[in-house]
Amino acid sequence: MTDALLAELRNRRNADGGWPARRGLPSNAECTALARMAFHSSGTAGAAEVDAATSWLLRRQSADGSWSFQPDVPLGTWPTGLAVLALGAHAEHREAVRAAVRHLVEQQPRKLPWITNLLYWFARDRMSVELNPSVNGWPWAQGAFSWVEPTAYAVLALKKHGDLVGRRAASRWEEGERMILDRACVGGGWNHGNYRVLGEDVDPYPDTTAIALLALQGGERIPEVDEGLRAMHGLLDEHASDMTLALAHLAGRAWSVPSEGVRARLDAWSAAPDGFGETRGVALAALALAGAGNPFLLEGPA
Repeated sequence: MTDALLAELRNRRNADGGWPARRGLPSNAECTALARMAFHSSGTAGAAEVDAATSWLLRRQSADGSWSFQPDVPLGTWPTGLAVLALGAHAEHREAVRAAVRHLVEQQPRKLPWITNLLYWFARDRMSVELNPSVNGWPWAQGAFSWVEPTAYAVLALKKHGDLVGRRAASRWEEGERMILDRACVGGGWNHGNYRVLGEDVDPYPDTTAIALLALQGGERIPEVDEGLRAMHGLLDEHASDMTLALAHLAGRAWSVPSEGVRARLDAWSAAPDGFGETRGVALAALALAGAGNPFLLEGPA
């Protein structure tokens, strides 16, 4: 299965050495980072693709250490965490990763107005969106508000490589963890942003839930984790796709939760990888089926 997925991923590479969201589109940092992870985890058979992805990423790193989604996007954004996970801490590009980690530590989302902070503490029922404004994660784009998925990628990147900039990385990812836990949906799991909007509970998504669970690994098996795992597996009955199954399998591995059923369903999807729509689905499926050295797992080497 992994060989077929890697062959499909290899066929999607653009002439510039990067990978696009779909065939015919420009290369982007998200798909290129995921492709590098997939080929690196496969061993020496993917050496040429690893080199191509590494070169693409290093050429397009911004002066502040971040990565934008595509080269024509002026501001560094959420793919920075993914790029850090992809490049790891190998000696030949350690300084590039250090610069990216420093950027993640220093980046702050937009703060809510002071009146919103007061409403949270003294009149929460008057807020259209419920969240704790005192904990900061990471935004999709610089200067925007915190969201779960970019925060999860940044937290995991800092957990794995924050030692490159010292102890301040730990306090930053700990704050990111608190933000993720604050945004947990009622009943378990995570949505892209908040758990309640206009007085209504918001439903979780299986992919966002899996990404949040990957970020929380390494800590205790707290109730939010157990509830998230249950919600994630329940959501797969209605929302199964190459991406959701791959991420669910990775999250199950991270928390040592048996997921033979998820693996079997992922194998069925992977039997025809040329039918995958998005490149990230192919790359994530290959990563989910890979063995040791998985960048999304804390115990694996980068």
